[in-house]
Amino acid sequence: MDAPVRSKRYVLAPPTAPPAPPPPAPPPRAGRWASALGPAGSDRRRVVVNGLWTSGVFLANALVMFFVSPFVVRSLGKAGYGVWDVVMSLTGYLGFADLGVRPAIVYFVARHDALGQRDEVNRYVNAALVTFGACGAIVLAAAIVVAPHVPGWFDVAAAQAGDTSLAVLLTSASLALTLPLNAFSAVVVGKQRFPLLCSADLLVLAGKAVATVLVLRGGHGILGLAWVTVGADVLEMTAKAASAFAIEPGLRFSPRLATRDRCVALLRYGGAALLVSFAQLVIWRTDALVIAAMLGTEAVAVFSIGSKLPFYARALTTAASRVLAPAASRLEARGDRAGLLRMLASGSRSMLLVGGAILAYLLVVGEPFLARWQGDDFRGDAVAVLVALTVGAVGPIAAYPFEAVLYGASRVRALGVLSVVEAVANLVASLLLARPLGVLGVALGTTVPSLVVRLVALPAFAARSFGGRFGALALRAFVTPLAATAATALVLLVLVDPAASLGWPALLGLAVLAQAVFVAVHALLVRVAPSALRPDTMPPPKDAGAA
Repeated sequence: MDAPVRSKRYVLAPPTAPPAPPPPAPPPRAGRWASALGPAGSDRRRVVVNGLWTSGVFLANALVMFFVSPFVVRSLGKAGYGVWDVVMSLTGYLGFADLGVRPAIVYFVARHDALGQRDEVNRYVNAALVTFGACGAIVLAAAIVVAPHVPGWFDVAAAQAGDTSLAVLLTSASLALTLPLNAFSAVVVGKQRFPLLCSADLLVLAGKAVATVLVLRGGHGILGLAWVTVGADVLEMTAKAASAFAIEPGLRFSPRLATRDRCVALLRYGGAALLVSFAQLVIWRTDALVIAAMLGTEAVAVFSIGSKLPFYARALTTAASRVLAPAASRLEARGDRAGLLRMLASGSRSMLLVGGAILAYLLVVGEPFLARWQGDDFRGDAVAVLVALTVGAVGPIAAYPFEAVLYGASRVRALGVLSVVEAVANLVASLLLARPLGVLGVALGTTVPSLVVRLVALPAFAARSFGGRFGALALRAFVTPLAATAATALVLLVLVDPAASLGWPALLGLAVLAQAVFVAVHALLVRVAPSALRPDTMPPPKDAGAA
C-alpha cells in the first residue's frame, strides 16, 4: 500500500522592499578661489573673470609704459615730449564728436541681449554704425581746420611745426576711421565677452611697443609716433569688430536697419553721456593745454611725467570697473535694484582694495621711484604733481564703479550734471592757480574738485537712484580700505625718507612690503569691524517691497 502523499504548504514571504538608494554624494567642496569667483555661469563669476582680464591688460600697459616711457622722453626731449602730449590731448577732444554714442550702444546691446531680442541688437548696432560714420566725418573736418593752427597756439618750435600739424591730422584721421567700428565692438562689450577684447588689446599693445621703439630709434620723432598710433588703432578696432561677428552669427552689416527712432534713442541717451564725456575731457585732457598755453611745453613734460604714476593707479580701476556697465544693464533689465546697490558698494570697495597699497606707496616712495625711473631732473615740481594727483586719485578710484553702474542702468543725466560741475571747478581752479603755483596749482585744480564730487556728491546720487542711502553706502565702500591705506602710508613714512636715493631692489622690496602691510591691516579691520561695514549687508532698497 502506497504511503499517503502529504500536501506541501507554501508560505508566501512578505515582499522585500527595494534597497534604499545610496545617499547622494556631497557636492565637491569649493576651493577658496572658486568661492571668490562664484558659481559657474553666475553673474558674479562673469564680472570677476572679466575684471581679471581687464586688470591684466592694465598691468601689461603699465609694464610697457614703465620701460618705454623713459626711452620716449629721452628720444624726444622735454619740449618734444610736451608737444606729443598736446597732440594726444587735442585728439582726445576731437573724440568728443562721438556724441556720447559709445556708452549708449553698449547699454542698448547689453539690455536687448539680456532680453533675447536679437533683432533689436541688429537695429541698434547699425544705427550706431551710421551715427559713428557721421561723427567720423565731423572729426576729420575739425582736424583739417585745427591742425595748421596748433603750432602757433602752443608756441611749438618752427622746426617741429610741420610735423606737429601732420601728427594732429594723422591721429584724428585714425579716430575718424575707427569710430564706426565701435558699433561692432560694442556687441562684444554688451555680451560681456571681455577675454576677446583683452586678447586683441594685448596683441596690439605688444606690436605698438615694438613699433614705438623702432620709429624713435630711426629718428622719426612725433610723426613716427603718429603713424604707429594710426596702425595700432585700426588693427585693434578691426580685430574687435571681427570678434563681434564671430560671437553673434546673426549680426548683420545693413545700414538700412538704422531706423530713425533707434538713432534718436542712441542720441537721447548719448546726449546725457556727452556731458560726461565732455567733462572727462576737460578734467583729464585740459591740463596739458592750460600748461602749454601759460607755462610752456617743457612744463607740460614735467606735469606729464609727474602725473603718469597716479594716472596708471587710476586707470587700473577704470579697466577693472568697465565690466560693471553691461552687468548693471542686465540687473536693471530684470528690475534687481537690491543687486545694483550691492554692486555699488562691493565695486567701490573692491577698487579701493586694489588701489590702496599703490596709493600709499606713491605718497611716500613716489619721489625716489620717480628719480630712479626718469632721473633726478624730475624731483621737485614733478614730485609735487605726483603727490597732489595721488591724493586726488582716491576720488576716481572709489567712484568709477558708481559711474559704470549708472551708465549701465541708464541713470546718466544727473551724472552728466555732476561731471560738468567738477570739470568747470577743475578748469577755473587750474587757470587761477597755474601762474602763482605753476604745475602744482594745475594739479591741485584737479584734485580738490575730484574729492568733493566723487567721494560725496556722486555716491549720494548713486545710492538714492536705487533706493539706498549715502551713509550706508559710504560706510561699506570707503571705511576699511581707506583706513588700511592711511595705516600703510604711515608705516612706509616711518621706514623711508622720501628724499633718499633708492635702487630698484629697495623700491621693489618696499612695494612688496606696502602690499603686505595693506593686506594685513585690512584683514584685521575686517575681523574687528561691525557688519555695517560689509558690502553684503547693504540694506535693501526703500521701495523693494513695492518693486
